[in-house]
Amino acid sequence: MLIVVFSCTPTKANQLGTPAGDLTGTDSLQLVLPGIINTGFYTRDLTMTPDQKELYFSVQIGGFNYAYILYSKFEQGKWTSPEVLEALNKPQFKYLEPYVSSNGKQLFYVSNEQTDSSQINNMDIWVMNRNSDWWDAPQKLPAVINSEHSEFFPSLTQDGTIYFTREDQQVGRNLICRSRLINGEYQPVEILPEHLHIGRDRYNATIAPDESFLIIPAYGLPDSYGRTDYYISFRNERDQWSVPQNMGPKINSNSGEEYSASLSPDGNTIYFMSSKVSKPQTPTISYKDLQEIYTNPENGKANVYMLNTQFISELKQKAQYPQ
Repeated sequence: MLIVVFSCTPTKANQLGTPAGDLTGTDSLQLVLPGIINTGFYTRDLTMTPDQKELYFSVQIGGFNYAYILYSKFEQGKWTSPEVLEALNKPQFKYLEPYVSSNGKQLFYVSNEQTDSSQINNMDIWVMNRNSDWWDAPQKLPAVINSEHSEFFPSLTQDGTIYFTREDQQVGRNLICRSRLINGEYQPVEILPEHLHIGRDRYNATIAPDESFLIIPAYGLPDSYGRTDYYISFRNERDQWSVPQNMGPKINSNSGEEYSASLSPDGNTIYFMSSKVSKPQTPTISYKDLQEIYTNPENGKANVYMLNTQFISELKQKAQYPQ
């Protein structure tokens, strides 16, 4: 059986005049900048400069065969049409999971770009430093961060501590890690406590800039709304982490693909990936309808949504710490 679904108000891909205020989430779920961020591509990993005038995000095509980082700038009251980030425009490699530091001076990302072709499937964390108005040449983070295994999804605190996920093939799972930045140097990697490694696997943990909570996309838990859900753990002043709890139906759904989240510079909006599908509106479908579905958001591929973070404060009241 083929069931085709689409929205009765399809997004036009040329709507470039959206004001910057539309990056602010409300209590209702919203797509982020349809026509700019959400266009029908498989889209995830939204990050932005502190002034919210530059956006960076990932798109994937053909599963994971093509992966690029795009950017858009807010200029003269409009968002520019997205472009592939110039320094990362090498089709033989994959680029994804951008993250702009809190001070806007560094752009981190993940890539399988290697000088040794035998390691082409190994993903590492890279960084570009900001010069006066754009980004300097990419640099791979040091070996204390990048191991012989793949590293994913850099996420940083305001003091430069980096959180990321390491694919440890010896133990057969993804480990949530962090490294403190002291005097400009990353310290030996710490693996976070075992009770944070929930589910059959977990991906792309996101740290709050003040290090007060960690969002953990986890797969295969009994209270999941779909295959992978967003869970949250809160950190206290003694560096103890609460038992992860499901973040609930505001952010989780049965879409199955929910594993990339980020926060606005002021912390008031959460942006997150989900592969929700819009509901059917007509009894029959034409070829033109199919074209509209394919080239617009909520067609079954991942989109980026936003919400106000007030519900996270409510979750904190339920936090329980291991005895």
